[in-house]
Amino acid sequence: MSHRSGSAGFSLLEVLVALLVVGLILLLAVQLLGEVQTTFVEVQRTLPDSVPQFAVQLLRHDIQRSRGTLTSQGNGPLALALPDGSQIVYDEWLGELIRTVIAPDGSVSGRRAVLRGVRLWSWQHTFAPGLVQLQIVYRRHRHPGGRRLGGVRSVQESGIEDEVLALRFTQRARPGRSVF
Repeated sequence: MSHRSGSAGFSLLEVLVALLVVGLILLLAVQLLGEVQTTFVEVQRTLPDSVPQFAVQLLRHDIQRSRGTLTSQGNGPLALALPDGSQIVYDEWLGELIRTVIAPDGSVSGRRAVLRGVRLWSWQHTFAPGLVQLQIVYRRHRHPGGRRLGGVRSVQESGIEDEVLALRFTQRARPGRSVF
């Protein structure tokens, strides 16, 4: 049995080059995974602030486009009448701030929790016409280094803190006219 040199298998140089290329690819992959992990930690650090901000944006949008409230003020539901005849109701249920959309025919067309950990929910009309004032107290886990939302006070205890959202929005819509 005779083997011809150069035709059977890989040379030592080819194997070393292949190992070098694989090593470089693995090194780049590890570096990329480290960067992804750092980004994930940064997103997790700011995530607690984005949740109440989403709820605040929804409340602002709904109150500003409403023609008025359909319920009396207090700790109960805030029902908003919209120019198209539909309603949006905000209420606290089992520690969640629930947003319910009711179509003009009275059917529920959407229901979702917009904020969890709610401990207190209240709203009232102020002396200025169309001005609605809200106060929401909710619990969240403390994340060091996270950004604080404007208008928020914090009461801390053992890794959990109560956040107090004190908000004021003006109803801008007029009968038969939508802001948006």
